[in-house]
Amino acid sequence: MGRIIRTIIRRVLVALLFPKRINDFINYARAIYSAMNGNPNFPNAAGRLAQLLTDVNQLASDEAGTKRRPPTATVTQRNISYEKAKRDLYSLRDNDVQPAADANPASAEATINSAAMATRKQASHTPRQDAVKLGKQAGSVICTGKVAGAHEWQQTPDGGVTIVNIDSTSGSKKTITGLTSAMRMAFRSRPILRKGRPSAWSQWLSIVVQ
Repeated sequence: MGRIIRTIIRRVLVALLFPKRINDFINYARAIYSAMNGNPNFPNAAGRLAQLLTDVNQLASDEAGTKRRPPTATVTQRNISYEKAKRDLYSLRDNDVQPAADANPASAEATINSAAMATRKQASHTPRQDAVKLGKQAGSVICTGKVAGAHEWQQTPDGGVTIVNIDSTSGSKKTITGLTSAMRMAFRSRPILRKGRPSAWSQWLSIVVQ
């Protein structure tokens, strides 16, 4: 039987708490922009922050337009802008805030709070964990996500410098074949949530292929 490697480090996860009212959401998104703009914790976020500002300003304009008489924007236009702004915030969470928190676990909460985002601690009693083990065939591994349901997968041979996307699955288990024996590889996954919305990537789990 293959050797199972599990991560036992508790993570502090980033939570986005979207207000239900559009104007409250606009203020929420702008607060995140202000908190992250120029923040040294997120040195690579400038492009994503610029896109967020553009989309939030468009959302504010469209929302105001739906209230004018006659309207200068439709509810459909407003909703499209709303979804763009939400995607921008998910992108900042996944590409900037969560990686920064993972890089320094001791200060993870402070890092997340500095982005004006909320924290959600990973439960320590969860019996199922992300795992990778050797497959039955040479050059194969079996990856398992701790959350049930469809998953996206990635692999890296060099600690995340080169990242290769792997075909997604409808379940939480993935068998990967054709790997080079005696080479150390790392794998990670993220659940595909309802309506195709992405979640945060898991931590990398490494294994020496046999």
